[in-house]
Amino acid sequence: MAYPHTSPNQVISSYNELLNQTFFSDDVKNLISNDNEIIGQLNDFFAKGKSISVWLNDAFKGGNSNINIISDTNSLNDHYFLFLIAHELGHNLFYPDQYRGINQFVTAKDYNDSRMMGEAWANWNKYKFYKRNKSFFTGSYGSGGEEEYTYANKDYNMFVLIEGWENERKSETEILKEIAKLNGNYRPSGMGWTGTYEQGNIRSFLLKKTDIEKDIKEVETIIGRNFSL
Repeated sequence: MAYPHTSPNQVISSYNELLNQTFFSDDVKNLISNDNEIIGQLNDFFAKGKSISVWLNDAFKGGNSNINIISDTNSLNDHYFLFLIAHELGHNLFYPDQYRGINQFVTAKDYNDSRMMGEAWANWNKYKFYKRNKSFFTGSYGSGGEEEYTYANKDYNMFVLIEGWENERKSETEILKEIAKLNGNYRPSGMGWTGTYEQGNIRSFLLKKTDIEKDIKEVETIIGRNFSL
């Protein structure tokens, strides 16, 4: 599909601007305006000078906003929008260390642990938002894509797993570690990478911090075929 423009349809820089948008429903506006936790998170996010960009009609070609909301139509699916906002606020507000560059880490393990803990906070925030507003999401339990995981040839629903950990009275710290572990074994789609998140993080670290590409070429010469890391 051709891109009609290279700038977002809207850049949102305040809570009031967000509620004045027309690309999502009044039901969404009412839900947000009655959830004190998400209101506080949005205000904290905007107070840091951060912004949300909305790209409609498949127009996204990269952006500088801290949260990018992308749709291939001229509107947004309510559930997708709400889950995405809660997820990305989790990243931005609760574990900014996730955005530290590879060169700031000593080992691949440290880098991967930071990336996965950032994902854990994002998914934990999204789950808590879902739990506070469960009636709104009736019929879509676990929808939103990122809650569905396949590991060891079994399908898992992240929301169901988190609910189970809560029922086991695990602490927040314990639950975050469980989510991080689960996310590390997830195989993302559409990212040009067929391995797990954990494997991708370690690969990125090695490619950045070592001469592993040179070593791979030497291995290929020895074995006489391509070797993919």
